[in-house]
Amino acid sequence: MSAREIIVLGAGMVGVSVAWHLVKHGHSVTLIDRHVPGEETSFGNAGVIQGEAVAPYAIPRDPRTLLSIIGNRRTDVRWRPSALLGAAAPLLSYYRHSAATRHAAITREYATLIAACRDAHAMMLDESSSEHLVRRSGYIAFFRHSRAYDEACRQANDVSREFGVGSRLLDRTEISRTIPALHASASRADGGVEIAGGIHWLDAWSVMDPGDLVKRYAATMIALGGNVLRDDILAIESPSATNTHRWRLRGETADHDADDVVIAAGPWSLDLVAPLGIRFPLFPKRGYHRHFEDQATTPLNLPIIDAEAGFVLSPMKRGIRLLTGAELALRDAPPDHGQLRAVEHEARRWYPLGKTIDETPWLGARPCLPDMKPMIGPVAGRRGLWLATGHGHQGFTLGPITGQLLAAQMNGETPRIDLAPFSPARFGNLTNRSP
Repeated sequence: MSAREIIVLGAGMVGVSVAWHLVKHGHSVTLIDRHVPGEETSFGNAGVIQGEAVAPYAIPRDPRTLLSIIGNRRTDVRWRPSALLGAAAPLLSYYRHSAATRHAAITREYATLIAACRDAHAMMLDESSSEHLVRRSGYIAFFRHSRAYDEACRQANDVSREFGVGSRLLDRTEISRTIPALHASASRADGGVEIAGGIHWLDAWSVMDPGDLVKRYAATMIALGGNVLRDDILAIESPSATNTHRWRLRGETADHDADDVVIAAGPWSLDLVAPLGIRFPLFPKRGYHRHFEDQATTPLNLPIIDAEAGFVLSPMKRGIRLLTGAELALRDAPPDHGQLRAVEHEARRWYPLGKTIDETPWLGARPCLPDMKPMIGPVAGRRGLWLATGHGHQGFTLGPITGQLLAAQMNGETPRIDLAPFSPARFGNLTNRSP
């Protein structure tokens, strides 16, 4: 296919990866974002390339867990009434898609992307000379209660059998040997709680500076012939509106024309296309992080997850990054650090965190869709408009494979993975669709 001028909106892991692969196909590519690459959601995640995450995060269906979520005192999930009102329809659809049979079908589709994620990253790591940022040692999830651990072991065996995911089951002694600084028990007024066991997920890689990795990918994309511009896009005009057969983007600092436009702006994607009459059921899950000094004699060298409290401790260049689970809140709502304070209290019971390094906690939003799958492909009826968004918790993991597949599709080739399950068309006609 002949070379085209293409604009990619959004300079996170997904947008940078899409731009990279389009440049590789010989197109003239400009990546536009209001910030420099890797400064938004891709900056603040746990830095884990989750080669084991074949099953996307579902809403729990058992009544006991649902009641505790409704009570809004859990550390892994918090919610605000305004978010439930603002995203009621997508959240209800998310709940329906979380039913066991439906979730199993979604997992089989989603797993096709996960299976290819490490190879896609490996190529970009090599070409960007970024291997030094990556550990290929997996991560460990630990469990406080035998019932939760036993169920997790059953699920680990299931995904190993069906998808070939590598894992190792650990008892308390093995966890203590692997992570000496992780306390095997934590004292409590009710008599204390002990670690029941853990799972070492072997197919995950961790990155010591996620934002820097995105920047290095972007720098390599530029070296290959692409461009990066900082601008805040205020409006997108379709070819029919411009009478030029090209898209026009009205920016704060300049106007930009292109043959094709890729929307890869994460939780801001819907804002960009809504004025065109395009709607899809995107909703945010927010998350917080903060860095701490590591006071352990043997520093942490791989991420650990408290699977029941829902926090992550991930070793970064800056220190130990403590991350919360999900907060269901409006994307731009003011921060509420209650969840972060709660997980810090829990984390300090298990691991010797030192002083806080950051003056202010970080807050970001994940772009989520009700069926837990990203949208990768064209917008029907809008020639030259493409979507690469809705990756939920796995934009950092799936960015490179998304870029590889979408670039092939845009180049008129057959992608090596079937993109039908991820097509925007699965939500029907997006044009003039109800929010």
